[in-house]
Order: sequence, then C-alpha cells, then structure tokens
Amino acid sequence: MVMSTYKNRPKDNYLQEASLEDLYILTESWINDFELYVSEISFLELLIDTYFIKLLIYENVEEINELQLDSKKLKKRGVELLENLQFHLSWITEIIEESYYEKNGTLRGQQEFFEDEISYYVESLKIIRYTVYSKIKAIIEEHKSKLLWKYN
Repeated sequence: MVMSTYKNRPKDNYLQEASLEDLYILTESWINDFELYVSEISFLELLIDTYFIKLLIYENVEEINELQLDSKKLKKRGVELLENLQFHLSWITEIIEESYYEKNGTLRGQQEFFEDEISYYVESLKIIRYTVYSKIKAIIEEHKSKLLWKYN
C-alpha cells in the first residue's frame, strides 16, 4: 500500500505563517479526528474478537494475533496522541491568553511534529482498517452464501 500524507492545511508553509487562532482551530480539528480514530480502532478490535474463531478457519493464527497486536499498539498510540494534542491545545490557549510569543517558534515546531505523527497514524489506521474489513468480508460472504443455499 502506498502511503500518502495527511495534510489538513491549505499550503506548505501554513504552520509557520498561520495565526495562533488558526493553529488552535487546526489542533481542535485533529483532536476531533483522533476521538473518532480511537473509537474506530475499538470497533475494529471488536470485529476481530467477534469473528476470531471464523478468522482462524481462513487465516493463520499468527496473522490474526499480529493483527490484534498491531491494532492494540495503534489504539495505544492514538490515545497518547490524543492526550498530547489536548495538552498542546491548552498550551496554544495559554500562549494566546498570556501573550507568550517567545514560545511561538517552539509551538509551531510541535505543530509540525504532530502533523507528521498524524500522517503516519492515519496511514497505519488505513492499513489495519483495510486488512480487518477484507478478512471479515470474506467470512460474511461465505456465511451469506451458506444461508442462500439453506433457504433455497
């Protein structure tokens, strides 16, 4: 799978040129996204757990265990990023309210760091999402065809 970048901003130098208020809005958007991502990982874990026995019929147990481990690591990383983003948002608020503009450069560097981390996280989530959905889809389609034969 080719990894693209997750850039939720209008132009290349945006993080260096944007107002602190715009960075606040961007960070708030990232927090909302991560709340959804963490919920989605929980749902994917539920799917794996629900179909675990049936997955063993189609897949190698090591592959399923690796998928479970990858999803747990990704969820943990998502929770950590969410907490860090919430702290970062409070830091932006503090800089805006207290006019600590000497910390502005450090803040923008952190903003770039978060953007890179988010980009990597989103791509990892896409890979796990695709893997889980494709494996579960095969099981559901197999079950569906058995039901069709049973009732026809």
